[in-house]
Amino acid sequence: MKKLIIFLILTSISIVTCKSKQEKKLDNIHKNVENYLMINLNDPSSYQSVEFGKVDSLFDNYSDTKQFTQIQDSITTTIESLDKSTNLFGSISTENAWSHVRYDWYSGSKFDKVEKHQIDSLNNEIDKLQKLSLYLINRDKVLDSLYIPKFIGYTIEHKYRAKNKMGALELEDKVFKLDTNLKIKG
Repeated sequence: MKKLIIFLILTSISIVTCKSKQEKKLDNIHKNVENYLMINLNDPSSYQSVEFGKVDSLFDNYSDTKQFTQIQDSITTTIESLDKSTNLFGSISTENAWSHVRYDWYSGSKFDKVEKHQIDSLNNEIDKLQKLSLYLINRDKVLDSLYIPKFIGYTIEHKYRAKNKMGALELEDKVFKLDTNLKIKG
């Protein structure tokens, strides 16, 4: 019986302690949002808090990483190179289509060896670029699916009234992002 009473007392103390930590964090978040608004509002004296929403955790995602940016840049560069090669291939084909002599490069009898070499090398380059772009896109998808988001802070919605530049009182509803130290992010 004594063990049960001691257990209940310790449990209630730990619940109260945890709850007070959460309340302190919530108070700090509210205070930081209000301080941010006092600095950034047109007329801080007109500020009227209406409602704070729930605090939510904020996590990054794969598209926020340097690796994602590098792969996207590589994909863009590869696609641009592919477009240039395809356009060059098209211009060579168009020149051949409009010329007086129809080239039959399969038989090799009338086809200019330089143009044949250009077309063959462009075909090879286009194939390589297509394979590279598919590889990069698939790699990006795999890395995105394997990415484990990291905790980067909190968000909170806040409704408030404040005067705008023209002096009219407006109702605002904004979501604020806070870092792990509860400071407002830009």
